[in-house]
Amino acid sequence: MLRSRLIGVSLQQNVSRFLSSSAASTLPPHAQKSPKLYENDVQVESKLGWGVVRSANGNLPVYFDIRNYNSRKLTIIRKILGDPEKLRESILREFDVSVNDVAVRVGRVEVKGKRTREMREWLASKGF
Repeated sequence: MLRSRLIGVSLQQNVSRFLSSSAASTLPPHAQKSPKLYENDVQVESKLGWGVVRSANGNLPVYFDIRNYNSRKLTIIRKILGDPEKLRESILREFDVSVNDVAVRVGRVEVKGKRTREMREWLASKGF
């Protein structure tokens, strides 16, 4: 009986401590987002209609992929915030590519050819 009361009291104290506003509002360091990687991207995304979030290492998510036995080379942009169609339109305006060379897929935008360096420099110049 005494043990169950002690367990009940300690459990109640832990629950109330956990639900208190000060404990619930502070997140552990790994769960907090860096302002450089998150808030800046949201501000730029609101101006352009799209944005790109950097990876955990701070790199831009621009990748090169070879498909179909080395006959199809693609530059892939991932981690897109906002409207990927607006990103596609921006790529068409900025780079010398045809409409058929830029495709919007689920979670990414694909551009024909090896343009990783150009895309990274362009995204960095936009503030990402």
